[in-house]
Amino acid sequence: MKTFVDAVVVGGGVSGLIAARELASAGLSVELIEASDKCGGSIQGHTLGGIKIDIGAEAYSILRPEVSQLVTELGLSKNIVTPLTQGAHLILGEHGEQTLPIPKNSLLGIPSDLMAPDVLRIIGRKVATQAQARDKLPVGKLPATLGELVQERMGTDLLERLVDPIVAGVHAISAIRVEVDAVAPRLRELTAKLGSLSAAIGTISGNRGPSGNAIQGLRGGMGTLIEALVSDLRAKGVSITMSTSVDQVLATPSGWTVSTKEFELPTRNVVLAIPTWTSSRALEGDPALSNALSLLQSSAVRVTALMVDDERFNSAPLGSGALVSSQVSGIKAKALTHVNAKWEWISQLLPPNRHIFRLSYGRNGLLTRDQDKHTIIDDALHDLAAIYHLPVASIKLVDSATCYWENSMTQALVGSRDLLDQLDKLLETRRGLGLLGPGISGNGLAGVIFNAKVCAKSLVESGNA
Repeated sequence: MKTFVDAVVVGGGVSGLIAARELASAGLSVELIEASDKCGGSIQGHTLGGIKIDIGAEAYSILRPEVSQLVTELGLSKNIVTPLTQGAHLILGEHGEQTLPIPKNSLLGIPSDLMAPDVLRIIGRKVATQAQARDKLPVGKLPATLGELVQERMGTDLLERLVDPIVAGVHAISAIRVEVDAVAPRLRELTAKLGSLSAAIGTISGNRGPSGNAIQGLRGGMGTLIEALVSDLRAKGVSITMSTSVDQVLATPSGWTVSTKEFELPTRNVVLAIPTWTSSRALEGDPALSNALSLLQSSAVRVTALMVDDERFNSAPLGSGALVSSQVSGIKAKALTHVNAKWEWISQLLPPNRHIFRLSYGRNGLLTRDQDKHTIIDDALHDLAAIYHLPVASIKLVDSATCYWENSMTQALVGSRDLLDQLDKLLETRRGLGLLGPGISGNGLAGVIFNAKVCAKSLVESGNA
């Protein structure tokens, strides 16, 4: 049995690292346990053709302050970079024959101005006029899913051509299955209040400030944030145990016991910052909590990176990349990023005519781990060629890499908000236990950091420290 510590954090992703940092800063002795040989979770770097790139999360939103504050605290402000190109595109049509810029004044593809030129290019004036007429109708009881809300207020054509590709790219799930309140908490309230979905979008977009450079990254990749966080934890005295899976977490009269195959660790506080199905299994000794956790949905994500030599990409024909509609046949990827067209620091490291692309997979949970790597790379090359309308045999591959994350993408299905409320009630009677990770903390880095800080603060303030 290991020596008693004030708090154990299970999971070395961003939520676990932040929770451990907050607990240690409050004066607690902390042990962090990570199952893999790397911290960072969905933030992972990979060396491709001699250049280290992000194969996981590559940027963060600056519409919320949490990540920017962390970057400053860790002394990384000098490495902040903004994208070279802002314009991403939608790939539409049965065979991906339409490539159009994503409308600027929109939220998850829902436009604030149905007659804006960039909206009309995608849906056409007839659909826009019909959507405008629908959105002027009296507001009754609004549906629970984003897809049904858009259908009711703006019609099916707008949903399929504009909203669904963007929602699938961001949340890896069809809009028809997404709970509105989970992804846009004030949208139904404002639609009812203002009598219009487009007006509600305009209000939300206005409060978010100008679009412009709404994201930033770090020179050297987001992996440098994880490296700085881990160094900061060690400086704060946090003990980090790698390549160790937690099998069981049990309540005891004095707190909790965390069990692995190698050791047992008594503690007063536990934070489980791991996928909900893993937390559910570790807490099987608490059937009510374990069952509630098992009901939360998350899905797998795969990112495949390709380095190619091809001068046809020099003009960045699709800007920073594209989102692919689920209506397009023959393309499995849900999104593509032209990495060096987006980030100047990477472009500066590449020789002439060399390019890096990232292709994301995992729409509607239809992804498995046990796929042959050669098939994965071949599929990505095929998709790259199809998106840019090029013969696949004409693209010269220099290097490639792929990374798979099991249950790492929160699926905001109908009822997920109620399930999270139920979890909060259960935690009220389980002193010293905090829950984070995919399925609970959401998909955005800012929200993940915010929730981790709230979790750690509640444990400290509960007097259990």
